[in-house]
Amino acid sequence: MRSGLPSARAQDLCYADCFTALSPNSPLSIFRAGGSSFTDFYSFSMDPNTGSGSNFWDVVGLRLGSDGSSVDDDTFLAPNRYYNSSLTSSAQSPPRNDYVLVNGNSGHAPDTVYFPQVHSFSSVGGSYSIEWGSGHIVAGTSTADSMAPADVARVYDSFLSTGTKYYFGLHRTSGNTSNYTLALHSASRGSYQGRSSAVADSTGAPGSPLLISYTTGADPSQFDGVVVMNNNGGSGGYTLYRDTAVPSGTVTIDGGAASTANTTLSLALSATNPTAGDPVTDMAISINGKPYGAFKKYTPSTTVHLSSGSSEGVKTVAVEFQNGAGAVSAPATATIYLVTSPPAISSVSPDAGSTSGGTAVTIKGAHFAPGSTVKFGSTVATTVTFVSGSRLNVVAPAHSAGTVRIEVITPAGTSSATNSDLYAYGAPTVTSISPNSGPTGGGTTVTIHGTGFVPDATVTFGAHAASSVIFVSATEVQAVSPAHAAGSVHITVTTAAGTSPTTSADRFTY
Repeated sequence: MRSGLPSARAQDLCYADCFTALSPNSPLSIFRAGGSSFTDFYSFSMDPNTGSGSNFWDVVGLRLGSDGSSVDDDTFLAPNRYYNSSLTSSAQSPPRNDYVLVNGNSGHAPDTVYFPQVHSFSSVGGSYSIEWGSGHIVAGTSTADSMAPADVARVYDSFLSTGTKYYFGLHRTSGNTSNYTLALHSASRGSYQGRSSAVADSTGAPGSPLLISYTTGADPSQFDGVVVMNNNGGSGGYTLYRDTAVPSGTVTIDGGAASTANTTLSLALSATNPTAGDPVTDMAISINGKPYGAFKKYTPSTTVHLSSGSSEGVKTVAVEFQNGAGAVSAPATATIYLVTSPPAISSVSPDAGSTSGGTAVTIKGAHFAPGSTVKFGSTVATTVTFVSGSRLNVVAPAHSAGTVRIEVITPAGTSSATNSDLYAYGAPTVTSISPNSGPTGGGTTVTIHGTGFVPDATVTFGAHAASSVIFVSATEVQAVSPAHAAGSVHITVTTAAGTSPTTSADRFTY
């Protein structure tokens, strides 16, 4: 692959005005027999009186035919009909297509006649299309346009300011079948440029947008050229976006819920772009710090799926939003706690307190989650602090005297009842004992009935602690009498809420 001037013989032939005059925005289809090499000569006039394209960028685009994967046709631009010097050239390898540009804006290239040439680099022959895109459109924030199958190239003027980062995006309308190239050319690189002079260049198959960006740096504020090439002879409409702003957005998981038992998460999304006319078009999602997925069309809601077998704990969703020009937001993030099994309580400390409530209670166990509901009997605790998946700090609500069960409720279910979840309101009472006497050496197993009992209750016979206490229920404990001198003593039961008052019903005789 190379570019160069035509042979002396070709120059001699062109003295007879053998070039073909190109008309503005009127593509030509050229066929060359297989096995042939060729040199084709063209002209186009930017004279404001007799031609077109003055005060704008102009492009001459060259598209290879259906056999473009094997054909290599190059082009260069001459200042006169003799083609004896070159202003610029383009010599891309297949399947990349070539084009040359003239910057006709004031102070750049003169508005005159120019002479492009197309020549084969090999002797394969084959067809190609050529079009002079006569510049006449200034691209703003949003520019809608289209190409027919025969169209080859479009060029747009776009004013770029010094020291600014610009984003450009080409989005196809529904049904567009074209493979496009989107390229940006800075006027600072010369009044005549080939494709290789582009400061940004992107090619994409039908369906996906084309996105490029460029920071002007020390370039003066000026009109730069944006080229769209129709590479495959497809057709359809498109919108060209230009922007300097970056969008922003938010994401909410499951309506802001603190926890979930579902590995499918519902996302509510909101995104805006500061520039009117350039919408937020796409979004990309990352789960738990993994790489972002491909950008897809922005919607205000969607679902994502956690991986099968995900462990319990905090799950993070991050979303990047992209505007039509291709600028991408800083990540918007949200978290939710995944709990996969019903909660279980292993201990409550303390396990008794005042009927007026206010006792700080630590609940230990497993499968707890942020936003857990805790109930003392049928009364819901209003202050619940999630510490970890195995610990909650709770303030006991007010409740009438007696022993209740504590329940922990999460999206995965409710804790099962066990002796480990009991909580006693108010001091215990003793209503009966059996038997009510025993030897001074102790060893008698006494069944004590009453109220407000909990598993860690202690029992005393007079001033002596029982040698063994077995919790049976909230109304029954069994205690083994300690040794004691002969006489009658009171049996008392003590919890964190206090000690049972002495009555005749609790007397035990040694």
